[in-house]
Amino acid sequence: MMMRDREYPKTHDWGRTVVVWSGGADSTCLLNHYAGVSSEDWPIVALSVVAYPHISRPLLQKQAEVQKRYLEWAKRRGYHIKHHTMRVTGSFGYGREGNAPQPSLWLAALSQILDERDRVMMGYIRTDDVWHCMSEFRDVFDAFCKLKEFKHAKLEFPFEWEHKVDILRRLKKGKVPDRCWFSCDHTKDGKPCGQCSKCDELAAARALLKKQDVARKVIMLDDKPKKKRKR
Repeated sequence: MMMRDREYPKTHDWGRTVVVWSGGADSTCLLNHYAGVSSEDWPIVALSVVAYPHISRPLLQKQAEVQKRYLEWAKRRGYHIKHHTMRVTGSFGYGREGNAPQPSLWLAALSQILDERDRVMMGYIRTDDVWHCMSEFRDVFDAFCKLKEFKHAKLEFPFEWEHKVDILRRLKKGKVPDRCWFSCDHTKDGKPCGQCSKCDELAAARALLKKQDVARKVIMLDDKPKKKRKR
């Protein structure tokens, strides 16, 4: 589905909006999008996973740091967010070569908190690898809901047609500080490595965003009525 306008159900016929939140640019953008229409009666639920050693310790520490910063920032803006952190441990593998892919970690965490009428939001974008196993992912989610007799729980991907530059523009429009999110899988010291695919993608998106902003300013200047010179 394409990204919709922000909406939050106001009747008890609907359950919670649950945003799967890693602390990266995409999921933070998604959380911020819905947090903007949250209230004390209808808070947004943010679900995070701590999976060590499947996720490196430096990355986990950085994720916790930026998530804390974002929650403090969001609170000052009057947003209402309930943050749940699930710890996943075990000897199962992680990765593409015959091991458990990232979505399996999210499913393990979701199974602990999912309720009858929850709307689960995930921030995967158009260029993510997850789409190669999306049918299996949906099948497992639907099977779990069937076992629990959850007839109304939904799994949605509002950013599935978005590119990284679109995410950066949304974060900028929402005035989310860069210090409130972090995207680098191979960090060793809490700083972007500048070499992994996520760092490359962010660098390219930032460059494109800058070009687009310059182009918009030029168009706006061209559209302004020109003043006639006095003779």
